Amino acid sequence: MADASPRTSKKEAASPGPAVTGSDEMPPPFVSIYTPLLDGRVGIGIAAHGLKACANAAVGVLTIGTEMLRFASHRAKKEAETGQHMSRCRSPAELYSTQSAFMEQTLHDYAAETSKMAALLTAAAQEAVTPLTSETAGLLQRIEEIPADNGHFV
Repeated sequence: MADASPRTSKKEAASPGPAVTGSDEMPPPFVSIYTPLLDGRVGIGIAAHGLKACANAAVGVLTIGTEMLRFASHRAKKEAETGQHMSRCRSPAELYSTQSAFMEQTLHDYAAETSKMAALLTAAAQEAVTPLTSETAGLLQRIEEIPADNGHFV
């Protein structure tokens, strides 16, 4: 049963809600881990950083796509050159030598391209998440600053 103070009637004391006392006192503001998210400035900051992350990701995708096209063009040119060279071979040994050199260069090119693409993907991913990382760190700091015992469920 609620505590009946001199300013509240028994009917008000028995009601499940807060007692109306006529006082101008307001209950303490509700503070939870979501409170920093509700701050308009934080929302705008998250949106701005999100847009920057999307722009960075788009640049990364374009860079990777451009590199893929460059490599495909390079390999197509090498294959055409090798086909022309093979058509001029005069002996099986010369044909074997041409094919061997082509395969060796192909393996080398693909290994180098794999390393290059891995570096481009890593850089693109890093550039995409960097804007959000700083915003998230600041938001987490604001959440950690909320007192554990603030009179409300947290």
